[in-house]
Amino acid sequence: MSLTLRTKVHRDAQTERPVASRVNLLPLEIAEGQRFRALQRRLALLLAGSVAMVVAATLVVSLQVSSAGSALDSARATGVGLQAQVNQYSDVPKVYNSVKSAQSQLAAAMGPEVRWSGLLASLRLSTPRGVSLSSVTIQQDLTTPVTSALGTTGIASVTIDGSATTTKGVASFLDALAVQSSSIDPYFTSATRSASDPSNSSVTFTATTTVTEAAKSGRYTQTAGK
Repeated sequence: MSLTLRTKVHRDAQTERPVASRVNLLPLEIAEGQRFRALQRRLALLLAGSVAMVVAATLVVSLQVSSAGSALDSARATGVGLQAQVNQYSDVPKVYNSVKSAQSQLAAAMGPEVRWSGLLASLRLSTPRGVSLSSVTIQQDLTTPVTSALGTTGIASVTIDGSATTTKGVASFLDALAVQSSSIDPYFTSATRSASDPSNSSVTFTATTTVTEAAKSGRYTQTAGK
């Protein structure tokens, strides 16, 4: 078998120079093999790129999982710390309830308290000129209310002994008692002049008044936390 190659010479239309024709002398099998190997290289590159992307994605996910795990551990540690702080104050509700119970008992025992010193000071300041007080008697029963002469209920009764230079002074004293918020329904029990000296216009009297709820101090009836 012989292979004869013939080359046809072509001339350039402008330069009239001969131009040789190129002929691919490689067998078809070799050319196909080259194209196949080129395709293999491209596929290998694509596969390598895909593997690289998968590895990169795996690393990113791993880092995210690690970061989330660290955040979870930190949150758990914070929760443990907060729970420890809460446990430090676990007795606070018990103490609060104990204080509230003690205040309730104190309010029950001392709720009816009247600061008699202030009441007597107010009585002294409201006494008109020409009237002097010799004694003040307080009657109070915490279990039984007091009823005034006019049927009004109060918490105590006060009996006052004194003297006045005139009967008008005694009336002024009763008026002074009537305007006090802690006193209701004042009245005379007795009023007498001196029988031994008709020229002496002074009057010895006894007056009674009823003390109202307004006289209570209220300092033991406030609830816990106020």
